[in-house]
Amino acid sequence: MSRTFRSLQAAADEAGLSRIYAGVHTRIDHRTGQELGIHVARYSRDG
Repeated sequence: MSRTFRSLQAAADEAGLSRIYAGVHTRIDHRTGQELGIHVARYSRDG
């Protein structure tokens, strides 16, 4: 089955939340991972 998302952020949210529901990560891990991803994206965009 394929999934579609309105944005990359929506896909990241679902992936992160699924790890919380599976008991692999906590909500703090999810938020921290999102913040890190934002910083990496800005760094790669701005050089």
